[in-house]
Amino acid sequence: PTAKMKLQKVGRQPRDLPEISSNKLILCLSESFQSAGTIVRWDYYRKESIVPVYVSVWRHQEGNKYQLVDYNELNPGVIDFQTKEIDDDEQIEVQSGDIIGVFYSKYSISGAVAMATDTQEVSKDDNGNFHRVAEAEIFEEDLSPGDVVDLDEVAHKIANVALALQANIKVADKV
Repeated sequence: PTAKMKLQKVGRQPRDLPEISSNKLILCLSESFQSAGTIVRWDYYRKESIVPVYVSVWRHQEGNKYQLVDYNELNPGVIDFQTKEIDDDEQIEVQSGDIIGVFYSKYSISGAVAMATDTQEVSKDDNGNFHRVAEAEIFEEDLSPGDVVDLDEVAHKIANVALALQANIKVADKV
């Protein structure tokens, strides 16, 4: 029998949280992938049924620059915990140090991923800790894989939030 593959996770265990993210780009700055691998599944808690979500991987360049490696689109769905297995041809290759982010269309009324700001009662169980994030007015219409966002050149704010989004990666075999 084949051993069940252990997936490495980045992001918090998704569950319902009091707020909903805005439709701005959110980069999760304080947590990164520890090894190279491939994203095979995204887990998240959806709080808005009609908004498509673009979950993404970003690679830090020098300074405050981050390059969009690639993204997956999460189609509208019911308000609940959601899990999205990614087809082989759409799986994103990550490197150690890459971070996750989420963005939306500028036409979306809001974001869709559940979140909480650090003033609210969010238990510290699961890995319910808060992450340092950058939030900027950058939208799906503005972004293509390979694009670089320089936080020094765009209006943005830094906040501590809990975001109900988690990437699951299959770690690359050591060569």
